[in-house]
Amino acid sequence: MLAVLLSALLAVSPSPTASPEPPPQFVPPAGWHELVPGVSGGLPDQYLSSLPAWVHGSGDGAESVSLSTAPSKGLSLDKYVSMNSIQLQRSATTTLLSSVPVALCDGAKAQLVTYQRLVAGKPAIVAQIIAVDDTTGYTVTYARFADRPESQAGVTALKSLCPPKREALAIDKGAPIAPPTGWTKIVLAVTPGGGAAVWTWFHVGATGNEAIMAASVPTVSVADTGSDAQIASLTKGISTWASDVVVVDRKTVQLCRASGLLVNLTATTHDKAIVIEAVLSPGFPTSYFAVYARPQGVAENPDALQSIMSLCPADRETAA
Repeated sequence: MLAVLLSALLAVSPSPTASPEPPPQFVPPAGWHELVPGVSGGLPDQYLSSLPAWVHGSGDGAESVSLSTAPSKGLSLDKYVSMNSIQLQRSATTTLLSSVPVALCDGAKAQLVTYQRLVAGKPAIVAQIIAVDDTTGYTVTYARFADRPESQAGVTALKSLCPPKREALAIDKGAPIAPPTGWTKIVLAVTPGGGAAVWTWFHVGATGNEAIMAASVPTVSVADTGSDAQIASLTKGISTWASDVVVVDRKTVQLCRASGLLVNLTATTHDKAIVIEAVLSPGFPTSYFAVYARPQGVAENPDALQSIMSLCPADRETAA
């Protein structure tokens, strides 16, 4: 099944079926610098490596603001916030301080959740404003070390969240990721069977085409949920339509409600070198993955990477 889905990724036929989703309105603090992807050491929020984030100060005076989106799967605000809090408090060093309702732009309902946790042995205060609609959850996070006062710039950015109006949007409600703005949803030339579900988006760039695929695939046995088994299945699938498949890097990443794997690969197809980034969330009886593929030499698209990192399996709250 995985081989069929992956082979379809680079053999898609663009066929627009949905309007692109505009990003939530959010105003980063003026004068703060945007964080380099993959760098989060020494900051009061250790989960910034894969999120759009802005940082001010350094050392004990560092503070950060970040934005994240994830499929809400139709959950109410209370349920979405509750599941988020449960996940955060699984750490013995995290303590919930408060959770109060707030109103955003146009009276949109949201929740302000504040908690304390240890980061590199130092207490940090983390405040989140969370809003949801029937397809997407939006979270802005402001973090600082506990011995430093909150800044007006950080609080203003935290409260600037303004989710897009939904009445004008047509979005695939079943997708386990938030697709990049402006990409075109496509219909696969190969329709998956066997209980799999797949969503794909296409982007025609100035220097080459890019594609994103997200899928849920039935897992045959619990033995297939291990990291090595998943990566082996991934490379085997790619090898059915590409050559010179090489796993360049693999690492554990934090997804919305579970940990996952981020795997970077290179391969050759139709005499062209390609780069593949895949996020895997194995589980039983269903495994999820999101894949971003582009020609080698085409710069990584931050929106595409954020999209696959938004993978949010709906049927689990812990890692497989």
